[in-house]
Amino acid sequence: MQATAGILVVHARLDARIALRGKAPENAQYRRAAFVAVSMLLAGAVAMLMLCRWWLALALVLTATGYTYDLRRQQNAAELQRPLMSVGRQALTLATIYALLLVAGLLQIPN
Repeated sequence: MQATAGILVVHARLDARIALRGKAPENAQYRRAAFVAVSMLLAGAVAMLMLCRWWLALALVLTATGYTYDLRRQQNAAELQRPLMSVGRQALTLATIYALLLVAGLLQIPN
């Protein structure tokens, strides 16, 4: 779900950038889908909290927060002008942190 949410956030950004240029009307389909995916990440975090899997819950909450922050920034025209390379680095950093927390959480689960 983390990867799916990330892809949907990127597509939402691309749609918003295209709409900003006036080449096409804004399509909110990817944006809505990204919010649904973020909600599913948060539901997974709640489930992990109930199972006392703190690292996994942290990974899911941090990722959901990062994606929500990015979706909110996409409403700012100046933010949409940022180079995609910079946005990509941020997405890669978030995915790396998620992976590290996921590994830490999985190492904590007894066999």
